[in-house]
Amino acid sequence: MAARTKTTAKRKVARTTRGKASVSRLDRLANDLPPTLRDFVRQVRVRLNRIEKRTDRVQATYRNQVAYLIRVASQSRKQVIRVLSRLEKLISRQTKKMR
Repeated sequence: MAARTKTTAKRKVARTTRGKASVSRLDRLANDLPPTLRDFVRQVRVRLNRIEKRTDRVQATYRNQVAYLIRVASQSRKQVIRVLSRLEKLISRQTKKMR
C-alpha cells in the first residue's frame, strides 16, 4: 500500500470589505470647482496675485544681486587702475635712473 500523505488544514479565506465606489474624474473635477463663475474668477484672481507677488520678490532679489555685483566690479576696477598707475610710476622712475 502507498504511504498516506499528511493533509494540512485549509485556511479560511478572509472576506474583504467592499471598497468605496471609485469616484470618476469628472465628479472629482466638479467637486473641486466653485459653485459659481464669480467664485471661480475670485479664486483665479487671488492665485494670480500671489504668483505676481512672488515674481516681484524674485525679481527684486535678482536686481539687488546685480546691483551689488556691479558695485563690486566697479570697486575692483578702480583698485586695478590704482595698482597699474603705481606700477607705471615705479617703472618710469627706474627707467629714468638707468639713463
